[in-house]
Amino acid sequence: MSDLGEYYVAAPSMIGGGTDKAQALAARMQPSFPAQSHRLLALIAEKKDSAAAEAEYQAAVAAGKTPEAYIDLGDFYKRHNQTDKMLEALRSAVAADHRKGPPLVDAATTLSDAHSSPQLAISLLRTYLAASGKTDGAPAFKVHLQLGGLLAQSGDTDGAHNEYLAALSLASNYVPARKALQGS
Repeated sequence: MSDLGEYYVAAPSMIGGGTDKAQALAARMQPSFPAQSHRLLALIAEKKDSAAAEAEYQAAVAAGKTPEAYIDLGDFYKRHNQTDKMLEALRSAVAADHRKGPPLVDAATTLSDAHSSPQLAISLLRTYLAASGKTDGAPAFKVHLQLGGLLAQSGDTDGAHNEYLAALSLASNYVPARKALQGS
């Protein structure tokens, strides 16, 4: 339902999208999936009213206290250049993620995209790779590549090289890792 709602928000009405459909879907989701309903309402609101969007993202957090809800809030703050609030939301996401799974990668990605706290992003990626919560949603070979990129940016070329090799040991035909290794 969340994916369908995202489609409705993003797609023009002539190909089946529309915020009216997204709002109707959010209303149907509310009783069983309140956090996801608020997230969908936030996506709708973000097109016109950032204050309403922020309130909906905060309602999603309050409804579920899930790492994903905190990540969504952190991404919202990143898009609106509110770095302190972004960091606070991402730290809450990390604290809520007891499995040390993909939300760590999502938080690191948000930090990287915002060019903020690279050492924290590196730490999050290392924690993810060391934990048992790895999933196909954040494959280890891609995380090794991402970590290698961050290490290279921080001047640790040996560490970056090792991460690219680790990515290739897991996915020997992974072209981005091959290219990164050649460039390191």
